[in-house]
Amino acid sequence: MRQKAWVVWISIFLFLSPSCRPAVDHEPQSRSVPDIRSEHYVVSESRITVRRVVDGDTLILSDGMRVRLIGVDTPETKDPHRPVQYFGREASEFTRQHIEGKPVRLEYDWQRLDKYGRTLAYVYRLPDNFFLNAELVKQGYGHAYTRFPFKYLDLFRAYEREAREKGVGLWKPASGG
Repeated sequence: MRQKAWVVWISIFLFLSPSCRPAVDHEPQSRSVPDIRSEHYVVSESRITVRRVVDGDTLILSDGMRVRLIGVDTPETKDPHRPVQYFGREASEFTRQHIEGKPVRLEYDWQRLDKYGRTLAYVYRLPDNFFLNAELVKQGYGHAYTRFPFKYLDLFRAYEREAREKGVGLWKPASGG
């Protein structure tokens, strides 16, 4: 009996030990946010224009680059296998009104591309530095996307919590009818 318990404890230790688990390609080795002063956080120096808004959290720039906003997940409008999700059109329209055809500055985090090859970025409208990613969450057009660590994770969580408490956007109470 003692030998079985010993084997169980060793198995648990090995399972919980990060050095003994295989690395997963689609997830970072560390769940903590890297040091924001590191070379991973690069701000683009070039000004570029948003050519088209695909949906609330995906853009196509004037140079053809496809950008996925970091830290925000808006309801889907373009998935061919599902109907348009609740508040998806509103999120897309918000993004379109605030960013389409406008010059932007990009800021990158620790990961530059997603699994679909899209550039991951924080997007700031110029010249006023309107922070699109944050405003989408703050105004209730999307969720804080917290599956992977990012520089503004705690801030975006707070924005989502505030939007829920205020009942704005996605969190607006259903009207009786």
